[in-house]
Amino acid sequence: MTNVVQFPGRPVASPHEEVAALALQPLDQVRQTLQRSLGWEDPTLFIRICCTSAATLLAPEYTEQHSVESGWSGLDEARARGHALLRLVVEMG
Repeated sequence: MTNVVQFPGRPVASPHEEVAALALQPLDQVRQTLQRSLGWEDPTLFIRICCTSAATLLAPEYTEQHSVESGWSGLDEARARGHALLRLVVEMG
């Protein structure tokens, strides 16, 4: 039996590839991916990745040096992105 109707599912590219640089992506792009992710085989995957990324950026052991090595201008910018990622997840609820 061949399925002639295409149902939304997991994207062709691996979600892990798409979110490799999640923390540095523009927030609008992250928001769009969050919305699309609800149609994936594992609808909570991207939400979990966002929360994990936010937890990393907000962790007490995440230092100024870590933030600069990750591409941020400083720890304050990295922490602000962690809070912004959590706000996006909350907006999805």
